[in-house]
Amino acid sequence: MRTIGTKRNREILRNISRRNAEVLAEVSSVSQDAKSDGAMIPFRRTMKVSMSACVQPGDVVRYADDHYAVAEFQDQIDSRIYRMVPLNRKVKHERDQIVKDLATGLTKDNVRKNLGQIEVFWRSLTLLRDGATDTKLKRYQVVSPVEIKEGDILDGLMVKVVEQEAGLYVAEVK
Repeated sequence: MRTIGTKRNREILRNISRRNAEVLAEVSSVSQDAKSDGAMIPFRRTMKVSMSACVQPGDVVRYADDHYAVAEFQDQIDSRIYRMVPLNRKVKHERDQIVKDLATGLTKDNVRKNLGQIEVFWRSLTLLRDGATDTKLKRYQVVSPVEIKEGDILDGLMVKVVEQEAGLYVAEVK
């Protein structure tokens, strides 16, 4: 059986998504060339684990007192390499739901349901100008291990576009 890295390179990470399961991993910083591989998911580190490690895309791991979302990256013969996306912000996650009146069967107004706080990677993309009103519109990219749907509300901003990539949800909010 081959080992992952050398003894000094291996570290124990906590998989928060799986009841603080321990994950033995070799964590590496990523070069600028690897970051620009065309992926929408920003990452600064990778972790190399054995094939039997208790980690999957979409999990959240704790490393050096920070939380990271785990995204698919590369499978090797005896190990897997995952991207580690830093979760830099906690946001309020809400979703509009249609409620039916039990007595009449008619739909009532939309009710905004609070889904709690979630940890995400949040970054500003661009500042757009609306030509008609000459107002500034900010766009943000959000990467989350928790399912996000179009129309959800994150910190008061509407989710416009959602794509799933490498086991994570990548959304644009305005």
